[in-house]
Amino acid sequence: MRWIKVGFLILCSLAPTIIGAQSGALNYPLVSGCYFLVVDDWDRSLQGDSVYHTFPRMVSLDSTPAARGGRVLAPDISYPFPHHFPGVPRWEISRDTVRMIWSNGFSPTLISLRRVEDHLEGYAEARSDAIPPGEPKWPRAAVKAFRTKCFPDRQRFLDSLAAGRRRWVKAGINEYRIRTQVDCFCIYLPEEMGLQPPLLTVRNGAVVSRSAGRSVRRRSPVLTVDSLFAMAERDLGDPDFIVTTFLLDPRYGFPQEYHSEMPSIPDDWIGIKVDSFAVVSPSRSTVGRRRN
Repeated sequence: MRWIKVGFLILCSLAPTIIGAQSGALNYPLVSGCYFLVVDDWDRSLQGDSVYHTFPRMVSLDSTPAARGGRVLAPDISYPFPHHFPGVPRWEISRDTVRMIWSNGFSPTLISLRRVEDHLEGYAEARSDAIPPGEPKWPRAAVKAFRTKCFPDRQRFLDSLAAGRRRWVKAGINEYRIRTQVDCFCIYLPEEMGLQPPLLTVRNGAVVSRSAGRSVRRRSPVLTVDSLFAMAERDLGDPDFIVTTFLLDPRYGFPQEYHSEMPSIPDDWIGIKVDSFAVVSPSRSTVGRRRN
């Protein structure tokens, strides 16, 4: 949940262009990069096969050659069973069409796109190895692709977050105080503008008190160390989000500052910074270990 926000899709005016005013045939250097996909509903039900055609909404069209032609496409579809079908996922160019292909060997998913002004536009097609008689009419969904920022550090950030969580657990802190600044496209009352978020006292993972006063904002997100870890892990694990700032506390390992955004929705972003943190008491087991 991103608290109370207002926002709407402003794709054509705010999304970075892929080609701009350039003309001529499509080619790999021109098209390669990262894109967010805006997808309509399928024109007919996929029934129980939808999980095999739920392609990511953020994709990277790499310039690295794929095993069986075309170029490397990432990430893969999260199929319910592991697969190692060679040559996919991949993307390729055929004349004026860009194609993205995923398959587990039984249920191919194809996206065919053409250049329309400053973006790519076309459709996704959910196919199957069970080909019906006659001319098959596979389910389709309209797709638009807009160039966006690439996020190559996702796995590195996830690994750092896991290491930070281990450092936090090892510290064994039982009680602490924390104040976190939150910057987002949020709605605040006029009298709340410019006020500070409360200083929280957290014991055994639960908030036991929060500061009050004229300078403290009454309505404010309640962020503990546990919720900071959960929020960062969620955004880093969601291919629709990118994280542009990611800093951990050097001593205790919790997320100290980070900024995440969903490129497909310009107003869906959040910035978080812990500007005050103090240990009230470590756990008894930690105290015991230090005394020994």
